[in-house]
Amino acid sequence: MRISARCVATLIAITCSGGSASGQAVTYQLGHAAAYEIEGCLAPCLCPGFHEQGPATGTFDLVFIESDPHFDYYAIRQVHFTAEVAHGVRVISGSGRYVIGGVHGAENRMTLELRIDGEGPFEFDSGLVPVAAAFPNIEISIDAAPVCREITVSVVAGESPLNCYADCDRSTGAGVLDIFDFLCFQNAFVSQREYACDCDTSSGHGVCDLFDFLCFQGAFVGGCP
Repeated sequence: MRISARCVATLIAITCSGGSASGQAVTYQLGHAAAYEIEGCLAPCLCPGFHEQGPATGTFDLVFIESDPHFDYYAIRQVHFTAEVAHGVRVISGSGRYVIGGVHGAENRMTLELRIDGEGPFEFDSGLVPVAAAFPNIEISIDAAPVCREITVSVVAGESPLNCYADCDRSTGAGVLDIFDFLCFQNAFVSQREYACDCDTSSGHGVCDLFDFLCFQGAFVGGCP
């Protein structure tokens, strides 16, 4: 589908009059150091103790939401993890939030609401802790303490090589290109996000202009692998 410059200008006007400023959904992939661990049965419960741990693999989408003077705020969507433990594979799914920035040094926080093998949801929280990896990489441990148990997920992740630039919006599925991707790109353009402003750098990095729209249109027409 090819969209004209006139159509692009019309869409910009629509966005400026009331669109949200959220950005592209970027798929993240867990690295080799990601892990899952659960310990139970903890006091005061009277049941046999157990311990499971193992490597975790999987993906999630990170979507920029907004900034304030100190922090950038992201939504975490489409969490799909698996953890290999001694007695099988645990399937983990959910969504949440990621915050990064700081007042007195770089800090970040991740909160996730996760289901494990359909059980839950469990509320995981890292607390506000020092940044351990240079963003866009993420390295953080999140914990939950449901009754009689303590669960830890070590999230070590980076941007997936399977990301498709034109797939800005994932509401209709990853790899599906439609008008919502253009609306998503506009929102990122209006809020001056690097994602939109650096599609084309012929007029400089961080400069949002018509060439970035033409660049995005070319990526859209090229499709996703």
